[in-house]
Amino acid sequence: MILTETSTIDDATLPVDALSAQLRLGTGFAEDGLQDSVLTSYLRAAIGSVEAQTGIILLSRDFTWDVTEFREDMQITLPLRPVSKISTFGVFEASGAETIIDIDGFSLRSDINGTILMGDPPAIPKGGHAEIEVLAGFADWTSLPSDLSHAVLLLAAWFYENRTGTGGMPTAVRALLAPYRPRRLGGAVT
Repeated sequence: MILTETSTIDDATLPVDALSAQLRLGTGFAEDGLQDSVLTSYLRAAIGSVEAQTGIILLSRDFTWDVTEFREDMQITLPLRPVSKISTFGVFEASGAETIIDIDGFSLRSDINGTILMGDPPAIPKGGHAEIEVLAGFADWTSLPSDLSHAVLLLAAWFYENRTGTGGMPTAVRALLAPYRPRRLGGAVT
């Protein structure tokens, strides 16, 4: 399984002003915005860390999931959550020949808890693979659950204040993310 991010988060959608307020950086001076590129980099790092810890895509962007087998019958469990759109679904033979799968034959059930593509998965030929292109994540910063957005701001502020990289993830951030971490029951991720 290979998951590839095929678009990126636009800088304009990042909550730089909210992080600046969290850090109590001064405003109304000629240097306003001087720290924006630094704050942007820490926000990106914090978002990446929260996404890695929870499996939840915070801000909307495109991904391609390349897989060599489907594990279940009558459904495909996608490794991203939430997913708002399946863009394309193709099955490739070892030779590279592609068969486009009609996504109208599937229904998408996705929320912050998981994503399932309901329908009869196609067979993947030996040596072949399937590629599913999706749009995943929340539409914008204001759509995120407040505890996740708060965790990102706390973590980005912690990165800013602890530039030496010492210490682990702050306890408050771990506590905010705990309810969102994937749970394993009987060896399956739920």
